[in-house]
Amino acid sequence: MLRGTRLLDPSSRLPGPLCSLILSDCEAKDGGFLALEALEKNSWRAFCDAVARPDWFERYEDEDSMRDETFINEVRDLFLTRTRREWLALFEDHDICLSPVYFLEEVERDPHVTARGIFRWVSLEEGRCYPRIRFPIQREEVSAWEQEAPEPGRHNRDLLGLSELELEELKREGVV
Repeated sequence: MLRGTRLLDPSSRLPGPLCSLILSDCEAKDGGFLALEALEKNSWRAFCDAVARPDWFERYEDEDSMRDETFINEVRDLFLTRTRREWLALFEDHDICLSPVYFLEEVERDPHVTARGIFRWVSLEEGRCYPRIRFPIQREEVSAWEQEAPEPGRHNRDLLGLSELELEELKREGVV
């Protein structure tokens, strides 16, 4: 998710009878972001209890109240009182669907991503490097790195249906 991008407008209505709150862009005190999904009554209660706002729980039964822009801003303002790390620590032992929203450069340092070895840095001939992202599903019989994408340009000739001579000309012109 990109920082500050709303994937779902919290004032929009979800299908079905749920009163819920989904905020994908809660900014923390340190400029980090969090995503909160209170889709079920028990998770909304856990959130309200954790932040010592039992009065917010009463809103769950009133769909319009849960989507009120003033209320949504009040929830967002609450997140500005602590850092992202402090919020994650607070909610660690609660049944709350809250997750960090990372900047791209933070993703590879996430403990789960690191433990699974999702990134591998690849050097190009020009001396530049780029991250190669491994297919996330692991199977014992096939190494995830065997399933990786080909090097840039590896299949240009086949995909473009060109001869070697035509492809070399396009390379000289900087097209491919």
